[in-house]
Amino acid sequence: MDVTGFFSGAGWHAPLGEAGLAQAVQAMYQARLALAAMDIEARLAAMTQLAAGLGASDWAAGAEACGCSAATLAFGFGELERCWQPDAMRRFLATELPQEHPHWRPLLPQRLAMVLAATVPPAGIQATMLPVMAGVPVLVRAAARLQPLMRAFLEVLARCAPALAPAVILAHFPSSDLDSAAAMAAAGDAIVVHGSARAVAQWQRLARPHQIFVPYGHRISAAYLGADPEPTPAILSDLALDLCLWDQYGCLSPQALYLQGDAKDAAEVARQLAHHALPPLEARFPLGPLDAAARAHRRSYIQNALLDAHAFTAPGGATILAYPSAQPLTPSCGARVLPVYPVADLDDLIPHLSAAAPHLQCLGMAGATLTPQRLATLTLAGLNRVCPLGHMQRPPLSWRHDGIGTLAPLVRWVSLA
Repeated sequence: MDVTGFFSGAGWHAPLGEAGLAQAVQAMYQARLALAAMDIEARLAAMTQLAAGLGASDWAAGAEACGCSAATLAFGFGELERCWQPDAMRRFLATELPQEHPHWRPLLPQRLAMVLAATVPPAGIQATMLPVMAGVPVLVRAAARLQPLMRAFLEVLARCAPALAPAVILAHFPSSDLDSAAAMAAAGDAIVVHGSARAVAQWQRLARPHQIFVPYGHRISAAYLGADPEPTPAILSDLALDLCLWDQYGCLSPQALYLQGDAKDAAEVARQLAHHALPPLEARFPLGPLDAAARAHRRSYIQNALLDAHAFTAPGGATILAYPSAQPLTPSCGARVLPVYPVADLDDLIPHLSAAAPHLQCLGMAGATLTPQRLATLTLAGLNRVCPLGHMQRPPLSWRHDGIGTLAPLVRWVSLA
């Protein structure tokens, strides 16, 4: 099979260029009609069958290509199976597409062009399929590292949910092929981009005035340990899970831990994480493969940190850096390198998190509660999710992604007088 071109869940392949794009657009038109003819309950049933198929598939080969462990990828697809249940999907639709008002009607795009990053593959598949569940066919281009897994996903889609398969078309072309990118962008009534600030800017330049453009760009998350109660082995195990899943590359991954206490407390928690909490989690979810550039970046980051911090290394390679004083929240190098910063209390924490504005995403917490005033301050920095530790990487289907949602930003509202 050719590396480039358009690949449909219905099984056909077309080359890049005007003829192939025309075939893709026509297929999306037909898929839209077919989805509209399906009862919503039939679509939900197909999504549930697809989730079961994804959870039962062997993703060992796809994991290596994506840069994560097979166990992590299997866990991610298991989470899709947990979330894609009929009641949860009904609640999701009711939240994002409210239908009760007699004088307003939400209208979704006829066709959607979507660009996916490679950081958390199951999240990319969910982003692709939720519009399909709502009746919108999707033309999707995945990051190069994700493309082999997306091709494998099409096979599972065709086998487990054949009625939905024609509504997903993959566009594979090099990032340097600007003509294909422009053609793909023009094929959608709306464009959704998951990726870096640079990727978002590149695709936004291709959007036309009549198109809805929805960016999901760079985001950063953190964890906080309060003193009521003090950290227990169970709490530290929950934090270790959040650190290990997706090797700290997802937007919900903790990039730093802030804890209520002093430098001695930070060192003790770092030691307990590295020597007790992390070993069983790293045995269950091994660190994914790193290329030479990622290994060099990680090594350089740790060496620079050792000018101020003390390092505690887990048997599986995770490195916890205990600092004597707090610093503003910034991205770590990823690959399970976690700075630990002591703060006096929540009021001391807030300015360090606010330094990440407007990119703050999630705060995983234990041993403390945010007051409404503190929460309001952090939402100005972008915060849109607060959850217990152990759940940072496991958002419910109803989570409003980046604070805006998944379907809601695609809607045009029509007034019916």
